[in-house]
Amino acid sequence: MKRRTVLGLLMLAVLCFSVCRPAPPKPEPRPDIRVYSGVKVTDDYSWMKDRERENKDVLSVIAAENRYAGYILKRSAELKKTMKSEMISRLEREDVSVPYKIGRYLYYRRYAEDTDQPVFCRMDGTTKKEEILLDVNEIARGKKYCDVASVKCSTDGRFLGYLIDNTGSEAYTLIIKDLVSGKELEERLEPVSEFEWAESRDCVFYTLLETYDNSVKKAYMHMLLTEQKSDILLYEEKEPAFQVGIGKTKDNEYILIDTGSNNENEEYLLSASGADVFPKLVQKRQKGLKYGCAHNNGVLYILNNACGAYNFKISKADISRPGMEGWRDFIPHREDTAISFDIFKNHIAVLESKNFRNALRFIDLKTGKEILHTFDDPTLAIYFGNNPEFDTYYARFSQSSFTSPESVVDYDMRSNDHILLRKEKVAGYESSNYVSERIYAASSDGAEIPVSLVYRKGLEKNGKNPLLIYGYGAYGDSTTCDFDPSVLSLIDRGFIYAVAHVRGGGEMGKKWYDDGRLLKKKNTFDDFIACTEFLISEKYTSAGLIALKGESAGGLLAGAVLNRGTGYYYAAIMSVPFVDVLNTMFDTTLSGTLLEYDEWGDPNDKEIFRYIRSYCPYQNIRAAVYPNILVISGFNDQRVNYWEHLKYVSKLRAMKTDDNILILKTTDFGHFGDSGRFDYYDTVAEQYAFILDILETGQR
Repeated sequence: MKRRTVLGLLMLAVLCFSVCRPAPPKPEPRPDIRVYSGVKVTDDYSWMKDRERENKDVLSVIAAENRYAGYILKRSAELKKTMKSEMISRLEREDVSVPYKIGRYLYYRRYAEDTDQPVFCRMDGTTKKEEILLDVNEIARGKKYCDVASVKCSTDGRFLGYLIDNTGSEAYTLIIKDLVSGKELEERLEPVSEFEWAESRDCVFYTLLETYDNSVKKAYMHMLLTEQKSDILLYEEKEPAFQVGIGKTKDNEYILIDTGSNNENEEYLLSASGADVFPKLVQKRQKGLKYGCAHNNGVLYILNNACGAYNFKISKADISRPGMEGWRDFIPHREDTAISFDIFKNHIAVLESKNFRNALRFIDLKTGKEILHTFDDPTLAIYFGNNPEFDTYYARFSQSSFTSPESVVDYDMRSNDHILLRKEKVAGYESSNYVSERIYAASSDGAEIPVSLVYRKGLEKNGKNPLLIYGYGAYGDSTTCDFDPSVLSLIDRGFIYAVAHVRGGGEMGKKWYDDGRLLKKKNTFDDFIACTEFLISEKYTSAGLIALKGESAGGLLAGAVLNRGTGYYYAAIMSVPFVDVLNTMFDTTLSGTLLEYDEWGDPNDKEIFRYIRSYCPYQNIRAAVYPNILVISGFNDQRVNYWEHLKYVSKLRAMKTDDNILILKTTDFGHFGDSGRFDYYDTVAEQYAFILDILETGQR
């Protein structure tokens, strides 16, 4: 009797919600006809594109969308609050990172129990006295957003440099603090993208963000206590599709200036002493050639894809003759194994990936002796850790899996010994209660697509389990199976969490990436649907019990899949989704558009134009039934601009034939959301509460 009463009240609430729900915003269409590659393309909502972010009509629509989203999300607000509390309760409230050594100091960051931002510290290795370098909580006080990045001390330990962004636009200001006096220097360098300290002079090297299009084209040297306008220009890139980056070799001998696109680059070397302002070219750019340098005792070790080495190889070259004519293989290319590496004084540490499984190889540079370390868990994700120390026998790595919280491990490169330095503590978590596995789904062309899963032990494969499936599949980036304590709040409520490792990502090497970009991009969408269908056929779940999630380029995947109208998904979360590919690729004044041609293609080519138009989510919205959708946008996002999301939701709402929920929430932040550690869980809890609420109430 009680169950009937509760169910009756719940259904009454849902009915009341459906009847009383206010009408969503429906901005007026203002048709704009443009001719692309000889084809007329109509865009009813192009008027929403406002780069200055000041148009009152546009701001009014954003405000209306946020009010509507707030009303809809109010229904799941208590569930969100509960889930956020669960997520935070699992965290180490007082958290200290594993220290790393530079010179005589050990550097680390810590969080106090209830603070949202880190405190950066160091400890003198001799006196063991802690010194607080930077308390970001003090800097962030009173600010809506505060992102502090690249916190680095000068080589002598006297000065501290850090980047700060208070909008989410990724236009950073470089601030320098004198650690002897405790005062900040007067100069503010801005807008900065990256910086490195010189070794023997009081100066920094940095790259400048261009305000007109947010590209990075110039590298400078700045002498402390001087004005920015007097800084020395070291390098300026003229190629529109190239962006400039800066780094330093681990032995602190050279500053590296890198310029390139996603699939082509060149590097320059500059003495890190600060006495040299004339960068030396390593290897002239060639179409399709990617390489990156490390230095050790007069020898360059070069990770590169020359001569068809699509999974990369490592070559050696004398510093006096760095060009390709002097490159000689050190670790040859292997067709089945992708590699990356880190260098030390006496060893090279190589991270290998074969069939989506990792291994570590340590090579003694003097004797040539090799040690191979393999792992049993097929879902284990391995990353290079913080390894700034050059003269050491220990290489630091981070590793985790769906069921194993992150561990930080030092491997002795002279033996197979390793030291566990830290294992993430997750309150109330028992790994034995959870199961992870990897299965393979056949795509439309027969390709075997990996799907990684995690769920509660004892789950029955009876087709009755709700499932959240995530996909990305772009830029050759690998979606790894890292432990995420927030997902437990879904899994403990009966969900299966799945990751579809679709083509376009880098999980299975360079060919896997190439098979999901340019004129093969639709493989990404076919793969995702194939993974969904396989999960249904194997009775992990059923159509109508599946939610999907995509972020950024993964949002493009989500939008393209939803346009297919499969009927498999009851809800979708699209976070800062790249949904207006066609119009964005035609606007070369936007940040990174020309750089993106390597990924999507140049739409001025008629074949590319037709292909992009055939899958672009915004262009292919149909008069059809769509699931319940939550779209999240960042007003200050410079990577995927807010107007893409505003246009997408407006057009979709005007054309879809159902009464399912469609909401757009625009935050004040940028591409990566809020900056605080607790605020992150607020965002995730809201997303999970949304899909749970719809599932439980049947609001479809």
